[in-house]
Amino acid sequence: MSMRDHLKLARLVNDARQTLPICAAAAFLLSVGVVPVDAGTHSNLSGSEAVTDNDPTVTLENTADSVYQGAFSSGGTVTKTGTGTLTVSGGATFSSTGPVNIQEGVLCFSDRTPNHSGTLTMN
Repeated sequence: MSMRDHLKLARLVNDARQTLPICAAAAFLLSVGVVPVDAGTHSNLSGSEAVTDNDPTVTLENTADSVYQGAFSSGGTVTKTGTGTLTVSGGATFSSTGPVNIQEGVLCFSDRTPNHSGTLTMN
């Protein structure tokens, strides 16, 4: 029998009570508080944890208003959905090399300008 037969992890829950999938491609560097996860969708992003998501399409789905004060980085397209307002503030960083699309709600940068080299589209 292999270890795979004895150990099966179904999910990981972080401090924000978000369930993250566990797969072979996911990398976790918990000692410095950075969790690089290609999750694709981040619901009601808030708090100050660093998020690095290199999924080609990242969705920030906010159904409620929230404030994010961490470091967000994406190498793909970022789409804001949901009727809530996502406020990036308090020394937070927002970095994206792909387009940013605002389909619903509000994406607000209260303290600083985002580091964004792609297009910004508001639908």
